[in-house]
Amino acid sequence: MRPLVVALVALAAALSQADASGYGGAVVRLPTPAAGGAPVYSPRNGLALTIDARWFDSGGYRPVAVEIEAQAASSSDRVVELELKFPKPNQRGGDIGLTVRQSLLLKAGATSVSGVVRVPGLNEWIAVWWDARVNGSADQSLSLDPQRAVVLAQGGQPVALRLLRIDADVGLPMADARKGQTKVVSSYRGTMIDDAYSPAPADWLDYTSADVVVVDAPVLEGLKESHPERLAALRSWIVAGGTLWIEGVEETPERLSQIDEALRLRRWRFAERRPEDSDAEPPAAAAPPATDAQGNAPDDQPLRGRELGEPIDGAAGWYYPAIARRSRNAREEAERLAERAREEGVLAAVGEALSQRSTTRGWYAQRDAGFGVVAAFAGAPLDAPGAAPGDAVRSVMRQWADRGWSARHGVAPGERSPSFGNLLVEGVGVAPVGAFQVLITLFVLAIGPLNYWLLWRRQQLHLLVLTTPAAAAAVTLALVGYASVADGFGVKARVRSVTLIDQATGEAASWSRVSHFVATTPDAPARMPADTAVIPIRPAWESAIAAEDAQRVMAWSAGSETPGGGWQALSSGWLPARTATQHLLVRSRISPARIDFAEGAGGWRATNRLGAPVSLLLVLGDDGQWRHATDLAEGERVALEPLERLDAVGLLRTQTVANTPTYPIGAGKSVEETLEMLGASRDIRRTQQEMSTYSLSDNLLNAQIAALVGLDGGRALDLPPRSYVAVAPEAVETPLGWPGVEEVGSFHVVAGRW
Repeated sequence: MRPLVVALVALAAALSQADASGYGGAVVRLPTPAAGGAPVYSPRNGLALTIDARWFDSGGYRPVAVEIEAQAASSSDRVVELELKFPKPNQRGGDIGLTVRQSLLLKAGATSVSGVVRVPGLNEWIAVWWDARVNGSADQSLSLDPQRAVVLAQGGQPVALRLLRIDADVGLPMADARKGQTKVVSSYRGTMIDDAYSPAPADWLDYTSADVVVVDAPVLEGLKESHPERLAALRSWIVAGGTLWIEGVEETPERLSQIDEALRLRRWRFAERRPEDSDAEPPAAAAPPATDAQGNAPDDQPLRGRELGEPIDGAAGWYYPAIARRSRNAREEAERLAERAREEGVLAAVGEALSQRSTTRGWYAQRDAGFGVVAAFAGAPLDAPGAAPGDAVRSVMRQWADRGWSARHGVAPGERSPSFGNLLVEGVGVAPVGAFQVLITLFVLAIGPLNYWLLWRRQQLHLLVLTTPAAAAAVTLALVGYASVADGFGVKARVRSVTLIDQATGEAASWSRVSHFVATTPDAPARMPADTAVIPIRPAWESAIAAEDAQRVMAWSAGSETPGGGWQALSSGWLPARTATQHLLVRSRISPARIDFAEGAGGWRATNRLGAPVSLLLVLGDDGQWRHATDLAEGERVALEPLERLDAVGLLRTQTVANTPTYPIGAGKSVEETLEMLGASRDIRRTQQEMSTYSLSDNLLNAQIAALVGLDGGRALDLPPRSYVAVAPEAVETPLGWPGVEEVGSFHVVAGRW
């Protein structure tokens, strides 16, 4: 196989003929149309294949649109199998890093079929080629060899925000609607913006590579009326952590409430946004505070909501986010505040500092929705009010960038995570040093003094040349066997997850960090549901002590093209035997998991329907009273006992702190620190260059735990009435790949509303 670099250079002519937009990637039709654009079909099967690989160069899933056309209808079904191949990054040759397989069924009598092949963003892919089979037989005229691979990566300056604008042509197939659309990469107040267009996808995974989805109000209404399934996909992405910007929305309580109705987001508010460090009930809503010409609140205004923003009266859950204003000369500002503190006291200085904050009133309003957020703009999102100071606008841009793909996931595509080692499966994958020391000590004593003494008594010292190597071989085999038995023969997992559930609709969104150890590879590959985004987490020490990533193979099952149907089979390279692996799983679906509550003469009762035992259950009723129960088996019904809110916070914090990810001795952080000291090695230098600047401890999973427990500085258990928090030692909404996986040291948090 030729070097990939040569292949990509040779592709320049082919790309100039493709219907390329500003997206990374291109549209390719095979067989290549004749001169004048006349369609050409495969001489073997009478089929033509069009693949549109244009999309963001980012993480998440890349939706590759596929369309198959027949020259004439057939009396029998035809199955077209596609095998998309992507090279490893930074490779001189055409080594394959990922293979994605999917089949499309062209039914009898039909002349066309379209679908989407979703490609996980393990890296920023630089090229793609594919093989095509029709009814099991290869068709070279529909295949693309590596020498003509489609270039995907664009390069250039790093982009801070990728905006996916939903086009008005929501009813067109994705491949058709992408044609003629453009993408613009521009700088807005120093922030690089990637601006692209697409029809509304029908599956929420197709949104996962975007940082922000932008839609104007009329298109949103059109989705609600004509394409509710596409609106449901958008909504699933929002509650799973996405950011939606809506253009052309009046900042009135009535209009904001209409957005809640269209997206059905009212019950996806899991925080009351009360004042920090306050146990009191929130005061009645008051009129918005007056502001000066620069949008600053007067010093005598109360501090309530100023850190989070300004609540909007009449639109529950909506608020104007706070903007941190910075002085042009930070040193002079600090000296001035210090002088005021000496003259008038610390409180006066703090009050003045807080008065430098403003909100986005007049620009946009925002609300939380599960793991995600929705922002409503009176005009275009990037059109800040003319009176807004530059530093305030830059502050808002930083807030948006903090919800970009890598920031919200805590890992960047192709980079290595420095946090990999703090969630390893305990007791496996590491040599049993203590047991080995005991066995080796006994071996030395037996092979030396004891062996010599026994042979000396029998006058057979000449047998030392036989007994010594035989005993050494036996002990070596015993050590290997002991290590194998100690690790077991099944699959073990350690999971840290958060699940949000709206029991009124059955919808659930979950984030899970899963650490696997596969002692012996099962007969079948791991199966992950088609509604789950699977994101690999790479260890920082990988390139120094292990081979580069093996080729990963993913196969989509039949039915996976239907939202919520089928699965993605992860075979070679994803979960190798006797190797610590980790993945971030993001899932959004209709779930049967719930806890049923009933109030009777004997008080409140709860029935566990989460599908896992619950170690702690905290419940907030309509009356504002907290109740709890412990150690609920699956299906068990128990009475809830009342307790004070602070006691509930204490119980939750105790379990959370006890399950904080830590680095085991001899693994994880100590290995990374050792590698850092070996910086002269070329592999080590490459490892350091590929080290991610993002941390898993700051992603949305851990941010949600911190918010519930109050570890982020806010108010713990700041939930609306009819809410609960449950802690479980076994998976609730986390798929583990195989049935019967043993969980070790897992920590699952469920926050629900009924």
